[in-house]
Amino acid sequence: MKNIRTILILTILTICLGTDAQIRYLPNGVLTFGNTEPYEFYNMTFSVTGAYFKCKTNNFFQIDLTPAVTRLAGHGNQIAFYNTKTSAFNSIQVKNVYNFLMHEQNHVCKILILD
Repeated sequence: MKNIRTILILTILTICLGTDAQIRYLPNGVLTFGNTEPYEFYNMTFSVTGAYFKCKTNNFFQIDLTPAVTRLAGHGNQIAFYNTKTSAFNSIQVKNVYNFLMHEQNHVCKILILD
């Protein structure tokens, strides 16, 4: 039993030491995930294609970084900027709002730009 434990420990150490660290915590308090270097003044830098968060009820929030324009998606086809603790909606600041309305029958695309 002791020999099996020793072999198991040596195997795990060999695997751990032979792979590159994917999570790094640097002395200045910066945390990186993936094969990346810290970006400017941010505390965390991720090298990922996106993120998918879900809970037990299958509600989800998705961030997709792979297309030309980053995509956000949520269950119910909406994203709410809402503070649950204060029971109030948050204000958001954007430069432009583009509203794309597709009509499948005649393939017309309307663009609404609010400044």
